[in-house]
Amino acid sequence: MIALKDVSKELGEFSCSQVNYVFTNSLYQLNGENGSGKSVLLKIIAGFDRKITGKVENDQAKKPILFLTDTGIGLPYLNVRDNIKLSAKILGVDISEAAFFPLFQADKYLETDYTKSSLGNQNKVGTALLFSETEYGLIVIDETLNGIDRQSTKLILERLDELQVKQHCPIIFVSHAITLEHAKQVDIYEIIGGKNYE
Repeated sequence: MIALKDVSKELGEFSCSQVNYVFTNSLYQLNGENGSGKSVLLKIIAGFDRKITGKVENDQAKKPILFLTDTGIGLPYLNVRDNIKLSAKILGVDISEAAFFPLFQADKYLETDYTKSSLGNQNKVGTALLFSETEYGLIVIDETLNGIDRQSTKLILERLDELQVKQHCPIIFVSHAITLEHAKQVDIYEIIGGKNYE
């Protein structure tokens, strides 16, 4: 569970004041227009943005956080497979290649240099970590599925449904193109109060 307690933040046009909201250990889809502050709020929830007033309490804070955006997390001098292994090692999670191989469907995509991989395969480096059996303290998927093929997207969405049952942490998903049927639909303005943009 993650609780926002009297959280306030001002950043450019984005502002929120005295936000109180609790993310229970469920699957959420955070909705809002471009520029409405979803990514800013996600960084606050994850504890990456500490330039706030108020408090963010995470009862799973000692567990790793999987925070994925629309930008791949790979290093340019490694291939896709080695980037997945390195990312898992940095997060301290165990993952078998058999668990994430179906995302790539062929060994040649795993052996491709990261910089020569498609946008979809670069984004799959991070999503492969969803197939670890490690318990996370928080999972954030912020527009990460952009550019990922339909078959792999289906596997990732099925995995999110599985994780909703298995994980004991909030899972927060953001996408303008996909609606999760089994997720709690939350509009950002329900959380931060009112509309901050004209």
